[in-house]
Amino acid sequence: MSSTTSLTGTKGNPMQEVAPHYLHAVAGFATNAGALLLANGAAAAEVVDAMLAVAQTAKIEDVTVDVTYAELTFAYRPAGDAPYLQFQTIQQRTFNYGKLTDVSRLVERFSQGQVTIDEAAAEVSRIAAGHGPYPWWLTRLAAGFAGGNAALIFGGGWIVALAAFLANILLDYLLSVLARHNWLTFYLQVLAGFIAVVAAAVVHFIAPGVDSSRVVVSVIIVMFAGMTSTGGVQDAITGWYLTALGRIFEAVMNTIGLIVGIAFGMLLAERLSIKLTIEANVSMGALQLPVMLVAAAFVALGFSFVAQSPRRILLPTAILSALGYAVDSAASAAQLGAIWSSAAAAFVIGIIAVVYTQWFKAPAAAFAICAILPMVPGMMLYQGLSAMSQPYTSGLSSLVGALGTALALAGGVTFGEYLAIVSWRQLRLVENRFFAPLFAGPFATQGRKVGSRKAEKVASD
Repeated sequence: MSSTTSLTGTKGNPMQEVAPHYLHAVAGFATNAGALLLANGAAAAEVVDAMLAVAQTAKIEDVTVDVTYAELTFAYRPAGDAPYLQFQTIQQRTFNYGKLTDVSRLVERFSQGQVTIDEAAAEVSRIAAGHGPYPWWLTRLAAGFAGGNAALIFGGGWIVALAAFLANILLDYLLSVLARHNWLTFYLQVLAGFIAVVAAAVVHFIAPGVDSSRVVVSVIIVMFAGMTSTGGVQDAITGWYLTALGRIFEAVMNTIGLIVGIAFGMLLAERLSIKLTIEANVSMGALQLPVMLVAAAFVALGFSFVAQSPRRILLPTAILSALGYAVDSAASAAQLGAIWSSAAAAFVIGIIAVVYTQWFKAPAAAFAICAILPMVPGMMLYQGLSAMSQPYTSGLSSLVGALGTALALAGGVTFGEYLAIVSWRQLRLVENRFFAPLFAGPFATQGRKVGSRKAEKVASD
């Protein structure tokens, strides 16, 4: 099954003949831009909208865009002539918000006539080949910085925070080396879980009285950052079920890999008589709320560097994360429960992320994903894993609670963005569709300057 959206010519107008080299350039730019957007977390509707905007600006009609989880198709089907098809596969998925922002801005500039098709094609190739605004050593330190502050949020002391800092730096290095050797993502996740337990065991050996298991939790948080995309939830809500299913299943498999690595590490630690547990009644964080808010902001700031977010959005993202954590803390104090507290915080983050898109000219995902990171249910996941190794415990309940909290975060962000978009587009406060989220299903119809947009869903065996 695949979801297709098409841009057709206006009835009664003769179809313009398109030069082959021009058509090839337009299709190449559209598919390359769409692939970068999809690979870096954009929703399927946003990818389709961007690709059709390129075709519309280029005055090419009778265009159909087909989006699946791993492939994009740009099809030009003129009446009475053979169709032209161009494919682009998704080789690797990352969370490079610098690339996501740059491609969104490039499509906007092309749609406004500020760059030619040749200039746009050259620039999108440069964006794809680039890394980001920050050097490798800075992003590596940022990964450790995010992990160290996550350890503070989840109740670790300075020894645990230091260990989490070093563990995340080491893990970032190992993952980058192994990724260059084409290791599968699942096994990278297994390695991450195992390294986290090894780091915790080292801390336990050095300082037996310290609860070193927070090191594991901090690594879980940083590794979960790449699995908290709201794009999959947005696709599912708006009816892009194929891409939603692929993204959600990918997240599930990566989580399973992390669980396998942690479980194997804990089994090995148990055989070596190293006890790594988290008591069920331990609260998240023993520091004062203002310090916790600063730590939450630092976690978001650290991962923003890792995700190569533009410099102009670093501080706004950190502030948004602190605000979301404050909402989560207030909701928890009101005894709403972990799931509803997380959903309330994510809802506020989603609304403000849409406002940020207009102020700072960056996609909402670049703000929201980094901002919700301190609220990822790493402790619940670890508690579930720890309890599953013992009889007559509620380990499965903790695992289900962690899943529910993760879905609440993604769903809360999506609903907040949706409410903001629906409300503020009526008030004409949202101007740029390439940065603000687009909530359009595969059957949605929107008017265009050239022709009209319609969608059809095709099922194949």
